[in-house]
Amino acid sequence: MPLTDFFLASVEELRAACRGWKEPLATPVIRRGTNPFTKKPIEIRTTAPDPGEPFPADAVLHVDLSRLHRVDLKGLGTVEMEHLMRTTLGAADEDVRALYDPPLWGPPATDETVLRVPPALVQHLARMSETELAACGDRWTAAVRGGMDAHGLERFARDLRRDYLFPLSELARRAVAENRQMFMWMAP
Repeated sequence: MPLTDFFLASVEELRAACRGWKEPLATPVIRRGTNPFTKKPIEIRTTAPDPGEPFPADAVLHVDLSRLHRVDLKGLGTVEMEHLMRTTLGAADEDVRALYDPPLWGPPATDETVLRVPPALVQHLARMSETELAACGDRWTAAVRGGMDAHGLERFARDLRRDYLFPLSELARRAVAENRQMFMWMAP
């Protein structure tokens, strides 16, 4: 179960929390590699900086969220966020992939990842009424649980509305009110 915090930050605050992390490339590039499971050659389209370029010596391995408003939503991962985007926005696969474009890339030695919550999702969550949130929570729960085996259902027996959707909606409202971006921090 991943450790997950959602937080609000300006671009400057994000850079301060992730000191020394690199900006994504402006234009995606194709990189060649080897699939670690099949050992077959693969091509990957990415905005990751050149892996041959070293990070600054003072680059942090651990994101410092101590000065930022955040909500601990342990266990809420990218798969569940994909389902939320689909059930809330009717998002297509291309839109869902935007969830995986990090605003900054950390050093190879870090296990932590920061992802930007798509602004369309933040805006939508911020303006949903309690009734709409409840209905959305039911659809989201059905979508998440529909793709799980017995082990996954046992692990994810939490109430998605109470434990995740309502706190996300409150954070989204604050993001809109403060004109800030919402991010998702994850670590294994």
